[in-house]
Amino acid sequence: MSSLLAKQKDTPTAMVVDAIAAGSIIPLYNQETLKEYDDALHRAKFPFSESSIQNMLFMIREMGMEVKEAMAHI
Repeated sequence: MSSLLAKQKDTPTAMVVDAIAAGSIIPLYNQETLKEYDDALHRAKFPFSESSIQNMLFMIREMGMEVKEAMAHI
């Protein structure tokens, strides 16, 4: 959320998203986390467009690595 709210490209959260897009960082995620992100990003208090939300979730899924529940506790 912070990266989507950032007005400047040199904020730490924006830089992390850029690193994910460049393949320098591989985010780990599970389906529960993606659902939480989706729910949070759709809250009325945030000005995010549907396409921005879907692009962010798509990037996490495509550039990231899904961690199954059994591995999430390691």
